[in-house]
Amino acid sequence: MVLVDATSHKKVKEFRTYVRPTANPKITAFCTELTGITQEQVDVAPAWSEALRLGEAWLREQSGYSRPLFVTCGDWDLRQMVVEQCKQCQQPVPGMFKKWLNIKNLFMANTGKPSTGMKGMLESLEMPLEGRHHSGLDDCRNIARILAELLRRGTIQASMLTHASKKAMKGYA
Repeated sequence: MVLVDATSHKKVKEFRTYVRPTANPKITAFCTELTGITQEQVDVAPAWSEALRLGEAWLREQSGYSRPLFVTCGDWDLRQMVVEQCKQCQQPVPGMFKKWLNIKNLFMANTGKPSTGMKGMLESLEMPLEGRHHSGLDDCRNIARILAELLRRGTIQASMLTHASKKAMKGYA
């Protein structure tokens, strides 16, 4: 996770933890090639429930940011993956994951340009990809950069992040 202050357009802090897989504990070569995640990293990582607790605790520690809005590049991670993982672990989906902003929708609605994903938005904004594509934290950093650039250019306003249009805002009850 990357915490961005919508008013200052600045990155505030970052949080990362890997998660130890339980259903398929061995990382494939494809996964390592795509994400850079190694078997050694996940072998010492916390299980999903603990990783979730650590992430929630980290967010609570960020004073002044009591109502975070997750900004995603697509809906799959929060609409499907988090829900399914919580179901497998027999735990409720934390409230903070029940509302998010899909930056692809916000980008298209406010620039008039099609969004072909994170790399496409970066290219459209004439910004280089930083880090490794498909590395969780690097992708978060790049999404944060896109958001900050849209805010900096005035393409979107900070108030739009709390009153996002129904087209851009996703979630479930």
